[in-house]
Amino acid sequence: MKFPGTQLRLLIPLAFLLCSFIGCASSFSGRNIMEVTDETEVQGCKNLGLVTGNSHWGGLTGQELSLEVAKKRALAHARAKGATHVLWLNMTKGFFGASVSGKAYVCSENANAITGKSDSASRIIPLSKSLTSKKQAPGGYAAVMRFESAGMDSGVSMVITDIFTNQIQANGKYRVMERSQMNRILSEQGFQNSGACSSTECAVEIGRLLSIDKMFVGSVGKLGESWVINIRIINIQTGEILSNVSKQVVGKVDNLSPAAIQMANELSQ
Repeated sequence: MKFPGTQLRLLIPLAFLLCSFIGCASSFSGRNIMEVTDETEVQGCKNLGLVTGNSHWGGLTGQELSLEVAKKRALAHARAKGATHVLWLNMTKGFFGASVSGKAYVCSENANAITGKSDSASRIIPLSKSLTSKKQAPGGYAAVMRFESAGMDSGVSMVITDIFTNQIQANGKYRVMERSQMNRILSEQGFQNSGACSSTECAVEIGRLLSIDKMFVGSVGKLGESWVINIRIINIQTGEILSNVSKQVVGKVDNLSPAAIQMANELSQ
């Protein structure tokens, strides 16, 4: 039986509607996973990595349905990882389909600091730890700039920045500004930054626009067969470097995660 073009265009979204009620998309189920949009809701949870989903149906009438299918696929991906929460990063829909992306987390009932696995054959080597005698004021406002990537994939430095930020938040010494709020304020102020903000002058300029007390600035790089992380705290009012910590990590790139956590703990003392 053949359907005219107009009827066929109406039948396809109707089929999607029926599937959503009778369970045709049950293979994409994300049951028992909490969907969140704020990083504070997964503070102290373990980051399991990126999850994505997409749907190639769109048109004029099926964009919302397409987005729901894409979300269900992403949630199924998260569930396969053992996630309990998904923090949505991006959702797009259009005439040609929809796509979503997010971070998967596993959160225990009494989640504390993020923990990471390290390769048993690897080790973390402290390079230097230069702390001033000045103590940070409890409850001060702080922000973490995206760490600069030195001779390596920028995606790695972005992940390490997020792990470090989450641990700083979990430690509770600083009230850390959310990245979305940072971006909104900088956009409203018309701030233009063409590259990584790793210099003290750049950090102070941004910190004053954000009206914060401290700024965490760092870099992640590859040195031979090892990795090096450098992080420092800058006093926005004076431009002084209050603390500086560096570590060399030998082994897999995965071992950067526990190193970043350890550095966050040291800089929270």
